[in-house]
Amino acid sequence: MMPQGTLPPNEVIEAQRFVLKDKQGRLRAELSMVGDEPCLGLNDANGVRRAEVGLVSDGPFLTLRDGNGKSRAALSALGDVPVLNLFDAAGKPGAALGVFSLGPVLDLQDARSGSCVALAIDAAGPRLSLGSTDAKPHAALAVCAEGPVLVLYDRAGCSANLGTVDVKSAKTGGQHWTSAASLPLLDKDGRVIWRAP
Repeated sequence: MMPQGTLPPNEVIEAQRFVLKDKQGRLRAELSMVGDEPCLGLNDANGVRRAEVGLVSDGPFLTLRDGNGKSRAALSALGDVPVLNLFDAAGKPGAALGVFSLGPVLDLQDARSGSCVALAIDAAGPRLSLGSTDAKPHAALAVCAEGPVLVLYDRAGCSANLGTVDVKSAKTGGQHWTSAASLPLLDKDGRVIWRAP
């Protein structure tokens, strides 16, 4: 008598690829090795691959696709970083949520307008950034140990800062934190060019 929970040798099936077909003979699921890693793909009745789950060298992933086969959502845990990505109908990035070693980050993008919003929290505190997909910020709101700050940027990189800012004097070159009640204007190198009060 065999121990409970074990299979007789003739019930162990070994292969590098398994295919599941429906009654009409259409491929609906495929479990296979992609290189040295396993992957399970699920197809709809039209033969479009709608979901994949598998492993890569860094960790597991799950991809969900629309009826045209374009990726619409992807969940991964690569290394120590879990990330959820959402894509628009054209397959371009629309939103990403990840938890990194420094803290969580939420990134929203609109490929049509080229605008983006990023919300992050790290050891310095929470930050909200409004900008464009070319990575240039237009406005930022942050709270750190020294206090809150709202920053507005122009295309040249100059900024108006309301709140507590680490600034460099254009005259002396010295650096200091401003009061939350001050409004300094900075050049693209971070030097104060005007300040009130």
